[in-house]
Amino acid sequence: MNRAALMIVATTILLEACVPRYIVIPNISGIAVDSETHSPIVDATVRVRSEDNREFSTETDATGHFAIPGVTAVGRRLLPFPHIELIVQASGYQPKDLSGSYRYDMTGMFVRLQPERPLESELAFVPSEQAEELVAEVAAGMVPIPAGTFRMGVNRGPMRIAAREVHMRAYRLSAREITFEQYEVFGRSTGRTPPVGHGWGSVGQSAINVSWEDAQAFIVWLNALSHRQYRLPSEAEWEYAARAGTTTMYYWGDALDSHYINGDQDPKTARASSPPNSWGLYGMFGNVAEWTLDCWNEVKFWTGKFANPPVDGSAWTTGACSLRVIRGGAGEGEPGHYFGAGGREYEGITTRSETVGFRLAEDQ
Repeated sequence: MNRAALMIVATTILLEACVPRYIVIPNISGIAVDSETHSPIVDATVRVRSEDNREFSTETDATGHFAIPGVTAVGRRLLPFPHIELIVQASGYQPKDLSGSYRYDMTGMFVRLQPERPLESELAFVPSEQAEELVAEVAAGMVPIPAGTFRMGVNRGPMRIAAREVHMRAYRLSAREITFEQYEVFGRSTGRTPPVGHGWGSVGQSAINVSWEDAQAFIVWLNALSHRQYRLPSEAEWEYAARAGTTTMYYWGDALDSHYINGDQDPKTARASSPPNSWGLYGMFGNVAEWTLDCWNEVKFWTGKFANPPVDGSAWTTGACSLRVIRGGAGEGEPGHYFGAGGREYEGITTRSETVGFRLAEDQ
């Protein structure tokens, strides 16, 4: 090889070394197991799709293990954390959505898949009288929320979210959060372990230590029982209802007021004596934070704006869907404490927290 050719080769190697690369898909590996027996699941499908729609899939081996090698690309990206869609599914099990933005390789994952159960067999365990009481109680607690338009967002302290105009259709929202008693009817009929309280007892208390997946399972079960179409509220529906036509941080003003909230030391009481807002909703700030339907999406920190958020009140169903938005709450660290109606945070869909519960929504 002559000198000119050597120079070309050397220059090529040097340029390739200097050209920046970014992660499209991180290295992914782990094991899929049955959430109840903890036995490995063979032939489960693991599917991953990148932001630029590159798609890869594999199946678990005889020991339940799987691995998908990482992918990089040439160039620069403004944010170094790639968002990927990651789904693990197997016959006879509920699919697991682990999508999100990941900074590091995802190796050694322990994926628990929940066995599917026919709703008919679950409903058979509910005494007819108890079922009728639950269905009637939930239906009676739904409050009509009027159609309208509002400015959604917050611009206080570190949580700066540029306000945007959102147009809302009429819907219904439960006046109070789902209680332990209501959730325990579901638990008894499906064989689920009841959620653990926090030493406050359970009578009249908001159900806590309930994950987003638990709440979704409760809703599917309740809909089959009641022939209704209950769901979690969207993030926009929650904020619109919490504001109840006001523009202040809280529906009573801009400062925390113990007259309206329970705070850290008092029981998380769904039937609290604190007054409701003008639309008849209790505990939007005073009890626990609450799950919403929305996948987590970050604002652009230099503008405080989202990239193409919904403006019709619907849930944002793309983004980091293994994380879901929580709203409200009175305790320190909860989004409603510092930032009022516009405050938002997230939790993983399998996270069970003593500070998070849920209420129901329904189209009108």
